[in-house]
Amino acid sequence: VVLVVSLEGTTESFSAERISQAQASRIADLTPDQVMRNLVLPIELNKDRNWILAILPMPYLVEAESLEPGDIHRMHTRYHRWFMTNTHEGELHLEIVDVEPDRLRTRVVHDTTFFASYLTQIGSELSLTPMGPNRTEIRLRLNYRRDLDPAWYFHPLQQFAMRAMAAFFIDEVLIRASGAVRNIDLTRTCGTRCKSATDGRWIRSTALSNATSTRNGNFRQDLRSRQAATAQKHRQ
Repeated sequence: VVLVVSLEGTTESFSAERISQAQASRIADLTPDQVMRNLVLPIELNKDRNWILAILPMPYLVEAESLEPGDIHRMHTRYHRWFMTNTHEGELHLEIVDVEPDRLRTRVVHDTTFFASYLTQIGSELSLTPMGPNRTEIRLRLNYRRDLDPAWYFHPLQQFAMRAMAAFFIDEVLIRASGAVRNIDLTRTCGTRCKSATDGRWIRSTALSNATSTRNGNFRQDLRSRQAATAQKHRQ
């Protein structure tokens, strides 16, 4: 056993699964439309964080004023390796792949942030499920690749950090200061082995899917109008 553990990660043949997903969810007193609108409001990640997020650099500038397929959102980070010296500047570029009233998918197209030295961020998937009038289940999944070995050490550590990051993003960006959290459910993280089971939880009834699809036509027009109003407000 000791020999197997010591050899893990020395070659790809002896490496554990590297592709993983970390997921968090909340049930909030917001409609899916309100949650999506929060994505295009100015983002200030100034909330108190738990111990593992407190040691990681948060974006000090986020360029994200639109939600159209093909748009690129840019996050600028600054990290001081030794207190206030040896500063490392980085950027994370997220491409909007698909956006619907109840779903958003992104992929990472550029990453020079602090995280790039330890893992490869792949993208994210946001799912919004109506739970009744003015109540929505918000589920965010972050996809990434573990680049460090051994897996028995870095796999649980990175999953814990990415799961906390997903929960922090939901609270600080998607829900914000509305105080709308009704329930906290930090769901388990998993690798590709449980991917299909995780996806299965997002399958909704045909009636709900049809009801959601009827809103698609008005959603984009309303979102563009609000994005323009937000941009005009910040230019004044």
